[in-house]
Amino acid sequence: MQIRCPIKINALKYGWRGAIISDSETLTYKAFDRAIDYCAQKLKHIGIKEKERVCISAPANPEYIITLFALWRIGAVACLLSDRLPPEALGEQIKNVRGKTLFAREPEAYKNLPVDVISLESIVIKNAPLTLSKSVLYAFNQPATILFTSGSRALPKAVQHTFANHYYSALGSDGNIPVKSSDRWLLSLPLYHVSGLSILFRCFLKGAAVVISKNKDVCSVISKCHITHVSLVAAQLQRALAAKGCSALKKLKALLVGGSAMPEQLRAEARSRGVPLYVSYGLTEMASQVATTATLNHKGAKVLRYRKIRVAYDGEILAAGKTLFQGYIKNGALKPAVDKDGWFHTGDMGSLRRGGFLTVRGRKDAMFISGGENIFPEEIEYFLRKCALIEDAYVVAHPNQEYGFRPVAFIKIKKNQRLNPLALEKYLSKFLPKFKIPDAFYILPKESVSIGVK
Repeated sequence: MQIRCPIKINALKYGWRGAIISDSETLTYKAFDRAIDYCAQKLKHIGIKEKERVCISAPANPEYIITLFALWRIGAVACLLSDRLPPEALGEQIKNVRGKTLFAREPEAYKNLPVDVISLESIVIKNAPLTLSKSVLYAFNQPATILFTSGSRALPKAVQHTFANHYYSALGSDGNIPVKSSDRWLLSLPLYHVSGLSILFRCFLKGAAVVISKNKDVCSVISKCHITHVSLVAAQLQRALAAKGCSALKKLKALLVGGSAMPEQLRAEARSRGVPLYVSYGLTEMASQVATTATLNHKGAKVLRYRKIRVAYDGEILAAGKTLFQGYIKNGALKPAVDKDGWFHTGDMGSLRRGGFLTVRGRKDAMFISGGENIFPEEIEYFLRKCALIEDAYVVAHPNQEYGFRPVAFIKIKKNQRLNPLALEKYLSKFLPKFKIPDAFYILPKESVSIGVK
């Protein structure tokens, strides 16, 4: 089974309609398609081969998106890495996926990595010449992306998706949140998160435009750029609602928010102010949304089309369907992550009601969400315990009004050593992005050592 490239389709159908709109320019579907073809030729010229894993670490911009689709056109796999990671952590992820090439906005920042670092701008021409138009087809099981998600066993996991996983994720979403060719969806989430990447597929599937802006004032961008759809994390929504005179949100067709860390009070406030709010439960392994509410239906989040959900006897949510990932990449090899019946064990607990309404009650493990980012305490503990000054460490979630939760650490210091929070922050910054570094460090009470911290 094959899938036709939506960009190629829209270049013929909506050639002069905007595909990517940034602060300084608009790239039409016709120009977008030509730029992809040109970039694909450049990739082949520099030696990128089919099925090769190619890494990208950069803020979202038109060059990034063009390169992404060009990689798929030549059958390569795009490994989308966080540009917030310190070089040491980035190097470990590149090593895990066996990447040989890294595309970046500022290559000099990664010059010490054991990989060829190439500027995104050097392989992209936005006013590319016309190439012979060909029908672009993607095989149903063609590996397309590798995204890193925090893992419960200390280090992030590399999740491999097919093009079809993203394609059917967008199709299922469109059945609940319709997108028209005249719509504009603000790319307000990073592309190395499946929640950001999925915006591209939802828009390009229907000939709509993706809007990229450096302006962090969401309400201002919505008004100025005539945005119709927005995806936010709870902290972003809270700040937007708190902004003076922000009436732009209620003019949207849809505002999609991940629901795991969203307080009920915030939901109620958004709806009371006329915001067309859609609250979703999703996960990287299922290519974004799994179950999402409808604005006129407050019964709960309903499982979307192309996803399958069941709840195990112990209450764990199990997932399957056309959006389910292929497996985790570990030391370069693909490792399937489903049980003998083909179900993925999410680690989330919940219940499924008649009509396909899913209620999520929490995690089996200690993972929590901070400002839209998954944080596993075990990952932070792993690096703390590697510190020469520390004998043991425990990380817990502490309630935070803006981010939902923030990590704090309890430390057992080795004999004759002293707790130095600034030194620990500096040490952790070598391995972890800033949002994973604990807000506070405390000496572990002696009575807690023997029983552990729960």
